[in-house]
Amino acid sequence: MAAEGKPRLDPRIAVRLRVDIQYPLRGAHWRRGETYDLSASGSYCHCELDLPLKAQVGCRIYLPPAGGEGESLIDTDAVVVRVDSPEPGSREWRYGLYFVNLSETDFHNLKRFVYASRETVA
Repeated sequence: MAAEGKPRLDPRIAVRLRVDIQYPLRGAHWRRGETYDLSASGSYCHCELDLPLKAQVGCRIYLPPAGGEGESLIDTDAVVVRVDSPEPGSREWRYGLYFVNLSETDFHNLKRFVYASRETVA
């Protein structure tokens, strides 16, 4: 997520992917959600968890198969940088997540997916 007034370093794509969130980190069951958008540094997603701002969570994103390979799992920690309350009648909270402790391999896989998806849409 770009700081206010600063340009975004990585492009963001609108994409619906499965995401699992764990809170508290390493101390709870995983809850299933879905992304609204994705970049190599973060995501905007929803889940039925009431997460506080600045909480550190576990985050698993399931990238679809590409180039003859199977589904790819991105398993990292993230910090909640935005919280949007549920719409009336809904239990799904929306969150902006900033990835932390992302392995170099996962970072490159995310970046490759984002750029490849961007090119197919353009």
